[in-house]
Amino acid sequence: MASIRRRRAQLSEADDTPAPSPASGGWRRALRITRRYVLPVLGWAWAVGGAALAVSLILGLALHPVLLALQGMQFLVLAPCWLVLGAAAVRRRRVQGALAVIAVLVHLWFSVPAAVSATAPSWTVGAPRVSLFVANVRYRNPDPKTVARRIVAADADVVVVLEVTPRLRAAFDEAGLTATYRWRSMTPDDGRFGDMVMSRLPARDVGLVRAGPIVVPSLTVDVGGRLVRVHAVHAPNPSPVSRLDRWRSGLAALRRLAERDGGAVVFAGDFNASGFHRAYRSMLGGGLSDAHDERGLGLTPSWGPESNPLPWPDALIRLDHAAYSGSIYPVALQNGEMPGSDHRPFAVTFAVRPRR
Repeated sequence: MASIRRRRAQLSEADDTPAPSPASGGWRRALRITRRYVLPVLGWAWAVGGAALAVSLILGLALHPVLLALQGMQFLVLAPCWLVLGAAAVRRRRVQGALAVIAVLVHLWFSVPAAVSATAPSWTVGAPRVSLFVANVRYRNPDPKTVARRIVAADADVVVVLEVTPRLRAAFDEAGLTATYRWRSMTPDDGRFGDMVMSRLPARDVGLVRAGPIVVPSLTVDVGGRLVRVHAVHAPNPSPVSRLDRWRSGLAALRRLAERDGGAVVFAGDFNASGFHRAYRSMLGGGLSDAHDERGLGLTPSWGPESNPLPWPDALIRLDHAAYSGSIYPVALQNGEMPGSDHRPFAVTFAVRPRR
């Protein structure tokens, strides 16, 4: 009899247990499908795609603007391959793991040098300084007065400003920049904008230099008895595909200009190239170094699309650089913001090695 009563009590408790809701069953089903089908597909897609992107970086392929964009964001795009590698190791998927290994090794190869700050040479202590402010302000910027105020606040010795319109030049006049920066070189207005370098330090050799398809405003300043040449760079846009050759030839011409100049030289501006692109790295091969990489800021982005339908950051790729050579070294660098522009400006201070 006791066993019968216990059985009845168990049946009564079972009747009181709430049945699983359709919603919870749906969630469990979705999780099973995700774990069984979606994640494996994503893992393979990222392993294959990541390895392909890694190979394109190693070979320096520049076949399409979309590929260039992915290469420029490799530090973000290849990061999930670390998770893929871990999952492949746990599940013993050798092929997937091998593809992920290629991706993560290239991820390290390109990302670590850009993120690690170098040690400044001992001669920089107490050496003369020259400061630069670099900004692509966007020719459609709706607030040129704010742009002018930002440049005034930067208080730099030399300013490189790209996409300068007549409205912006009027704002410069009003803010007193034209009077302060008396030495200026600017490309002819192409109907939309021009590019400019200007200095408050006395300058010589002020004018325009041709570097292949690029017209480069340039000037030379004397810092502690050493001449420093500054070039304002606005490289061609590699999009669409028809412009890729012009983009490559422009960066190659900048390398030849650097080799010809010799001495202390700075190429600053919008290169329309990431530090991970072969064309930009080849340009640096002419004896130049990247200031952001030297300061461990090479992974910080400076440009993003004007209209962004996805929840991405405002900036995705670093296109704006200061490449330098000779007896100068970047001792300070700070990224900034420029309202109304799709580019982020930066300020860099170079130590200039005194003559013995």
